[in-house]
Amino acid sequence: MNRNIIAIDQSTSSSKVFLLGDDAQILRRFAKEHKQYYPKSGYVEHDAEEIWQNVIEGICTVSKDVDVACLAISNQRETTVLWDRQTGKPLCPAIVWQDVRGDYICQELIEHEIKVREITGLSLSAYFLAAKVAAKFREEPSLRAFAQEGKLCIGTVDSYLIYRLTEGKVFATDVSNASRTQLMDLKALNWSEELCKLFDIPISCLPSILPSDNIFGYVMIENIKGIPIVGVMGDSHAAFFGQGCNMQGMAKATFGTGSSVMMHIGWEPLLSSCGLST
Repeated sequence: MNRNIIAIDQSTSSSKVFLLGDDAQILRRFAKEHKQYYPKSGYVEHDAEEIWQNVIEGICTVSKDVDVACLAISNQRETTVLWDRQTGKPLCPAIVWQDVRGDYICQELIEHEIKVREITGLSLSAYFLAAKVAAKFREEPSLRAFAQEGKLCIGTVDSYLIYRLTEGKVFATDVSNASRTQLMDLKALNWSEELCKLFDIPISCLPSILPSDNIFGYVMIENIKGIPIVGVMGDSHAAFFGQGCNMQGMAKATFGTGSSVMMHIGWEPLLSSCGLST
């Protein structure tokens, strides 16, 4: 039985695609950088269409003349894509996790900081999707109108890739990526209506939240048409489990474009009293 796996690692600086054998050894690999844009101070952007084309090129390269059983995705977290629900095409540059254009939004909402932390486990910050989208709606009111008409999709890179890979049949994200939007209720594992109203983001524009090991639909592109997308996770979370941190108290450090330390704190959310993210 065929057990080859395609693994997509869509990161801040490049898109990498791997073909893994049934023993998890890398059989083929592809990597291609995408351009970084800095249109003004505090702004960092990517071309989501360029990322998509690079991912497709990678899939076609590693899957040539082989059978593939399934596909999995890890991705840069927090980076935000806004796209047309009908065409799947991005409507503006992707707003990268490093982008702080939403700082003033957070300052306007500072009186709600405790409530935001209680719901999400995150400090109020422009780092996350919520403030990025709120700021983008102020910059381009036409996008806000598009959202109100039900024509806009908002998500992290994983949900954008899933949408394109399934030709719009699946609009979903996993819980690890959703947890980094500052819009997910950490206890309910669903979108917080209260926070969506606070940031003025229509909840209808957000993807469904699924477990990371869920089936996220089936690929519709010709080379590997019909194979399931069986695992999706934000890259730092994926590294955490890749390092075998499956017991309380275990921790890992990641060193990439950004660096982070994560620890397994158990099975219930525990809010930090010193500004750490949960």
